[in-house]
Amino acid sequence: MFDLLPGLKTGLPLAFNPDDMIPVFSILVVFGIPIIAILTHHQRKMAEIMHRNQPQMMDPTVQNQLNHMQNQISEMRSMMQDHIINNDRTSASSVEQRLNQ
Repeated sequence: MFDLLPGLKTGLPLAFNPDDMIPVFSILVVFGIPIIAILTHHQRKMAEIMHRNQPQMMDPTVQNQLNHMQNQISEMRSMMQDHIINNDRTSASSVEQRLNQ
């Protein structure tokens, strides 16, 4: 064991001075924080890209409701088309009756 201070026994050699580590830690902090920020930003962007490329999974109940609504809309369209066709037929027949009189 080396004696740094009288009465204090440590495993550090006499050449080591804790004050010498302050510039090393300050350099690590100054350059380390921006590098970590850049890497985490890049990781977040890559996760967003990967998540965007995957197909979105819907909740089964929401998917069932959506399918039900789509079926209702198609039924309403066919009903509207039938109604329009029937109105056109009645209109055409009334016009023919007026012309024949």
